[in-house]
Amino acid sequence: MKKLLLVAILLAMLLTVLSACVADVPFKGAGTSWDPYIIETASDICELSRLVNGGNSFKRKFFRQTEDVDLSGIDWVPIGMYGTDNSFDGTYDGNGRVITGLETSREGGNGLFGRLGGTVMNLSVENSVIRGDIAGSIACSSSGNKGLIINCCVKATVIAAEAGGIAHDFNGMILNCRTDCTLEGEITGNVCAGALAFGANNRTEEGVTADEMNATIPTSAYSAGIDMRELNLWKDIDGEAFLTSEKREISSGDIPWIIKTGRYKAYLIILTVICLTAFVLAIRRRRRAV
Repeated sequence: MKKLLLVAILLAMLLTVLSACVADVPFKGAGTSWDPYIIETASDICELSRLVNGGNSFKRKFFRQTEDVDLSGIDWVPIGMYGTDNSFDGTYDGNGRVITGLETSREGGNGLFGRLGGTVMNLSVENSVIRGDIAGSIACSSSGNKGLIINCCVKATVIAAEAGGIAHDFNGMILNCRTDCTLEGEITGNVCAGALAFGANNRTEEGVTADEMNATIPTSAYSAGIDMRELNLWKDIDGEAFLTSEKREISSGDIPWIIKTGRYKAYLIILTVICLTAFVLAIRRRRRAV
């Protein structure tokens, strides 16, 4: 009887702790890849900043932005402030949505993210002004070498001693991003003002088309080690490429790339079965004709 009572007390304590943990994360969703935390308002993204700067890295947690967010009038505090031990280590999927009105006036390192140890993808930052001693639109810096910025679009103004269009410096990967920024500083860089460990398929020139951006999604996803179906497609608006809310799907045109890289083994198996079936049916029809 005493053992049962003790188990009941422990279970009650565990439920209390779990309830408290859930209450501390006030987002819709469960934070999983199939049921991510939802970002749909300025309050949501401000709350994410508060939680990360309070010590929650959200490692192995997933976020998805479902609406365009306007941060106008907010003195932005970066998600994971530069110069601290706090960083965002989860996955933030902008889902083709836009963040506008981002403005920073604090000293130090600034950006939407201050220290990024996770992934930011499919996000646009537009009509924003990022100021600081060092700054980048998406992130000021990386935390370790696991940071990834992929398939993002930036049209902002960055004003800092060292100003980067996407990041200040980044000991991770920046892939398949388009940047068209106004940069003011002693040291500037369209992608990074400082060092970048690995970058590929980033476009900084004018007149970049959606076809160009979409064409390099498979190789960028392969370099990042992620599924290309997680990345959003681009479309042309007034002759310029912008992100859409539509995810990239695998098509017949990807077959040579799939065979070459060995990715998506399930598709290779299905393709092999289809080819073998077609071959067998062709032989049977030929025999019947004879």
